[in-house]
Amino acid sequence: MKYLKEIKELRERVPIPLNEALRLLEKYNGDIELTAEHFNEIITATEEKFKIDAIKSVAEKTQSSLEEAERSLLDCKFDIPRAISYLVEQKYDRNYVPSEYITKEGLEIFREWLKYEDHEGFSNVLNFEFETVTSILSHMPELEVAEKALRLAKQRQDEIFDGYTYGIEDYIKCGNRLRKDPVFIQCEKDFANNLSKLEKELWRHSRNLK
Repeated sequence: MKYLKEIKELRERVPIPLNEALRLLEKYNGDIELTAEHFNEIITATEEKFKIDAIKSVAEKTQSSLEEAERSLLDCKFDIPRAISYLVEQKYDRNYVPSEYITKEGLEIFREWLKYEDHEGFSNVLNFEFETVTSILSHMPELEVAEKALRLAKQRQDEIFDGYTYGIEDYIKCGNRLRKDPVFIQCEKDFANNLSKLEKELWRHSRNLK
């Protein structure tokens, strides 16, 4: 291979791909100093373009200024997804409006409710702190679908268990009816689809409440 010695020396000095090393050495007639200098200029220009593109992208996706986007990227070591999340959370916090109906104590109960739902299942959690949870949800407009799903699921559960006489066979029959009920099944799906959004909202309120 032509310029084999020069390629080896050049690649010991700069992190240059083999094909690019050969191309630049041919362009500069085997001059290692000139080739290394030109390659470093390419790297610098490429890095600068990446930074400019990243700043513009973060600013557009978060509706922030270029200065805010750049600060966020620097804080996040130019991890673009992390910088976007960071800015979005900051914007949420700047616009945060406290609600007398959402308290630290209520949020603690909600977290316990979610743990209970995870361990015991959707149908069982409807009988645990239901009013507290739905009251908090009613003051989170972003989670209207989740609130409606819980209230309708509870309504269907009450309707199906209305004739329950406390016998084990009756209880099993009612439970089976509930699990197969199309309305209840849809409610459970709607709630599950909003679970990620719910957890983000709980975290947002938690970090803003003193």
